[in-house]
Amino acid sequence: MRSFIASRHGSFVADRLARLSEQYLNAYDNVANWDIGINGELRAIRDVLTRIEGDVLDVGANAGQWATAVIPYLGDRSLHSFEVVPPIYVALARNVAGHANVFPVNKGLSDAAGTIEVHYSPSSSTISSAYPLIEDRQDQVVVTCAVMRGDDYIQDTGIGDVALLKIDVEGMEIAVLDGFEAAFRRGAIKTVQFEHGPSHLLSGHTMQTFVQWFDRFGYDVYTVYPNRLIPFSFDIMKEKFTGQNFYAIRRDMRAAFAS
Repeated sequence: MRSFIASRHGSFVADRLARLSEQYLNAYDNVANWDIGINGELRAIRDVLTRIEGDVLDVGANAGQWATAVIPYLGDRSLHSFEVVPPIYVALARNVAGHANVFPVNKGLSDAAGTIEVHYSPSSSTISSAYPLIEDRQDQVVVTCAVMRGDDYIQDTGIGDVALLKIDVEGMEIAVLDGFEAAFRRGAIKTVQFEHGPSHLLSGHTMQTFVQWFDRFGYDVYTVYPNRLIPFSFDIMKEKFTGQNFYAIRRDMRAAFAS
């Protein structure tokens, strides 16, 4: 059967079936579904913030798309939104203005304080990255941006528990996590939402990298689906960089989160 299918490679019918099969599998695996209202993100956010105490950190806030979706569920907790690229930060600050418990921050987070070079395209700001952009953009420029460690920010602001740490920084996720090492060691961060996609080909971070990182601190990793979180088990033969959302949940918090 496999030889029969392969021998039809390039034919109109076989190509059409292959494309339809790929579209089906991508939908089945919730791949590259960035609509927060239907991809399971908002459901997971609501579950976390109604069941787990602590503030929210939004790392890689862009213009506040994720932040504005989260605001209705904050209650009396605070949301700290970090955007490293100054022109994007202006839009972020404007979009979250008027919410006393939302704090936009014009810095990125990393494993050390200093500056980094960020590739930025005004026409596609959501793919800004310390690595080359995943799309060819004629208007892209390189911007020098300030970064700090998450542990330092927590100490400076007096944040206690963190219910949810969201990270979407196009390949720099591990550097951000390393900057929170002290917070992870003392269990201050309960859950983490992160994205894994094309930029991680450039950073060299497979999903195994994330599973091993979180395992050191007692967290399990789950794939986000529209109606639930499914435990993630790394299989090198199924490694892909097409774009999915994941959660890491402290093992002793899982029961509260799933109840």
